[in-house]
Amino acid sequence: MFVRRTHAIHDWPRWDDEVHDAVAAFEAAFGLVPNILLAHDSTFRRIELIASKRNIRDDRGERPDDTEYAELGGFNGPGYHLDFCFDERLATGLFVLIFDDDPDDGDEEPIPEEDTVLPARALGRGTG
Repeated sequence: MFVRRTHAIHDWPRWDDEVHDAVAAFEAAFGLVPNILLAHDSTFRRIELIASKRNIRDDRGERPDDTEYAELGGFNGPGYHLDFCFDERLATGLFVLIFDDDPDDGDEEPIPEEDTVLPARALGRGTG
């Protein structure tokens, strides 16, 4: 099962706050925490230029040297982790949050190209 929602970065110096806010909105809307962030390579490059080295850690929890280039592979927030994946069809500045219930299944099921529509009851429009 996939759930998808597109967002945009409006304030680049606060990109991490905007991603975190988008995760919170995703969870509020769908009751699920996303686990994938899709974006164009140029979006990731811009994020990497802005990202504070003091907040970057490798798989072992170690910080890169200040002179090292640090390529980001994901984003951690309280209670969640987003894997970064490329989608060259997206415009720079857009990112898509995805919940994939089985991201490592190897089935290669295509990610939907349209955002998930909330059911009417989730929008406050009950059926009766």
